[in-house]
Amino acid sequence: MQVIVTVKTFGDEMAQYDFLIPSMKEVMKNVIDQLITLEEPPINVENLVVVHFTDDYRQELFSFQESIGHHAFATRNKIADGHAQVVSADDGFHVFFSKLIPMSIMIGQLCENNEGKLDVELLNKMKLEKNRYLRMLRHELAHVEDENNQKNWPWLKNAFDERNLMSVLRYDAYRLWEEYYACRRSNFIYNVEGMAEEIVSLLSNLEIAEKEVCDLRWKYNTQMIDLNDFVKLLHEYVRSAFIYCCYFMGHADRMYEYIVDQLKPELYPSRFYSYIPRMWAVLRSMADSYPVWDDVAICNELAEIVLNAIKGFEVYPEDTAEGLYYNIPPKRLKAKERKLKTPIRSEPPCSI
Repeated sequence: MQVIVTVKTFGDEMAQYDFLIPSMKEVMKNVIDQLITLEEPPINVENLVVVHFTDDYRQELFSFQESIGHHAFATRNKIADGHAQVVSADDGFHVFFSKLIPMSIMIGQLCENNEGKLDVELLNKMKLEKNRYLRMLRHELAHVEDENNQKNWPWLKNAFDERNLMSVLRYDAYRLWEEYYACRRSNFIYNVEGMAEEIVSLLSNLEIAEKEVCDLRWKYNTQMIDLNDFVKLLHEYVRSAFIYCCYFMGHADRMYEYIVDQLKPELYPSRFYSYIPRMWAVLRSMADSYPVWDDVAICNELAEIVLNAIKGFEVYPEDTAEGLYYNIPPKRLKAKERKLKTPIRSEPPCSI
């Protein structure tokens, strides 16, 4: 595995820490090696050839994707903005990281090394933040492991080729599994404050996604956007909302028995939140047989949840003789209002 660093500066506000950049290659190589072996079994990073720490993440990622004949892509919408991505090339896997990630890790470690000069509360917050960025690194390594496992699924290559409803929903479900797996495999943070912040972030993003889908639906009804744009963005926001749920479920998976009974649908009015307990149970069931999966039908239960969520916005997709059809009755929907700050107690079980 090679580490390539193109970072020139941490930017105007953090330029005072630019003196850390010359040591980034060696430091991050050591960090990655430690993250791979943090828990047993080690993460399988076979076929990982290069880890890129970039000065201009999107430009460098897009340039590489286009150079190998891929469509230039990085997640960006109102609830998700990607800072890391695994790219599969002929020579193996390349992982691209925004400089925000190594910068935060290295500055956080510098502060820990000088902890006597910092307020205890501030130091604890910086340690938590550093660990979150370390988890982001480990998350991408877990994606590499998952992709290595997927190479043993001959059925995957053409699993989503058919342009029918089930194929579209199965793809959404497959993406949810990938994020749940990476979060489940990568997490090593079991911190009360950190978990409470993740819950608040989750609920906030579910609200934003719900509002966006309602607004998009009305824009389609009033002919401000066409059907193709609406369908594309509908699936993107529903998938993104549930991916945030998968982040939470994956990170909290070892606390499943403690948390799941608190996720009562009536506590939080949302077109997404109520599906979390069932989705979590389905994902855990999939994990029991992973990676020995025989066909794409493993995604069916998750696909059904995605479909029900879409119908919750009074959008009714169906297969017809002419192809996939979306019935969208003219109606202005609103996001459901939140009544509680958080539906989950933040106290962990004694064993955590």
